[in-house]
Amino acid sequence: MNLTGENLLNFDQDYQAVNGILSRRNLKFLKGFSTRNLVFGYESVSAEDILRLYELLKKYSFRLFLKDVIKSRDSFSKPDLIKFAGEQTVENYICIALNLNIIEPAGEQGVYKLKKSYVETFGDTLEWFVSRVMRFEFFAPAGWGIKLRSKGVGGDYDVLGLVENRLVYIETKSAPPAHIEQNDMCEFISRISIISPEIAIFLVDTSLCMKDKIVPYCRYALRSAGIDCEPENMGGENYRFNHGIYIINSAGGLILNLKKAFADFFIHKGICLK
Repeated sequence: MNLTGENLLNFDQDYQAVNGILSRRNLKFLKGFSTRNLVFGYESVSAEDILRLYELLKKYSFRLFLKDVIKSRDSFSKPDLIKFAGEQTVENYICIALNLNIIEPAGEQGVYKLKKSYVETFGDTLEWFVSRVMRFEFFAPAGWGIKLRSKGVGGDYDVLGLVENRLVYIETKSAPPAHIEQNDMCEFISRISIISPEIAIFLVDTSLCMKDKIVPYCRYALRSAGIDCEPENMGGENYRFNHGIYIINSAGGLILNLKKAFADFFIHKGICLK
């Protein structure tokens, strides 16, 4: 597919696909696809700029930069952002963020602020990005921030997509493992029980370790739901439970780790003649 900015801005087919997914499960779409809390102005961004932003979001360092910008959204300068990237990289990212109207000068020379000052987390932008990765890297229609009209666990389904007619549910976390609690994992497993996806992925946008905290959380949540299975490592900090539930992070590349999860599912769920 020849990816264009116009493609990225149009999600009509994704909306129809998600509604079909829910309708076939007798579930009703309440809301989703919200652009209000994205870090950029969806309604005003140009096709050229949205394409540039999408490519930049593939870089872990740029996502970290945006997380720091949001954290200090009312007032920040270059020294506040030099944590995980070099000075030159941060300077480049500041120029890019200015050009994309993500940030703006805050009066004093070298001081900036987030243009959409009410945005408090990177979470919605990460959901949007992962849903676009599903669509344009895996050719799978997908939506983000999907809320159902149903009883049961609260919250929303961060990303829902359809890969080879298999429902994929991805829970995204922009916070590091230290800020993720057992209840977050239990809600993830509870949502799985409501929507019955073939593939479920718990994606933490970090390069930090998963096995010490996140993987045990998943094992506990599964056992609490009556499922006794052990995690298996897929390389790096990526883990699988019964070739259907996956814990992945962004070390080595967010898209690459999604590929590992999908490949594992399709290889092990296919017909084996050996």
